[in-house]
Amino acid sequence: MTRELSVSQLVRQICAARTGWPAAEACCEAFTTSGLDVIDSTSVPRGDLLRIYEVRLSKPPKGPPLLGAERMLLDLANYKGDEVTIVALPRGTEVFCLLLNATASQLVTCFVGQDRRLDGLML
Repeated sequence: MTRELSVSQLVRQICAARTGWPAAEACCEAFTTSGLDVIDSTSVPRGDLLRIYEVRLSKPPKGPPLLGAERMLLDLANYKGDEVTIVALPRGTEVFCLLLNATASQLVTCFVGQDRRLDGLML
């Protein structure tokens, strides 16, 4: 399911968590300066994301490593909900990703990666 979320509400969540978390600091800056009022989000099964990123993070990166990878799997594993809301903000060659709870009211984790769509691939 896709739905629009308020960027200002996302900024409050991500910026509140940024201290000592480089990925959150980068996402805070990117979303704050995006100039957007709303952004699309998609609901995905948490288990699917865990499986996908367990495989991706076990392989050598094809480009720069994901900023935030060091805690992403643990954060997802510790989140007990079945669904995760994902928000992706492409900026230049990077994508800033937020993973939120099902209602998008709480940040689960975040990361910054290379926009792989530039190579004809999906994130």
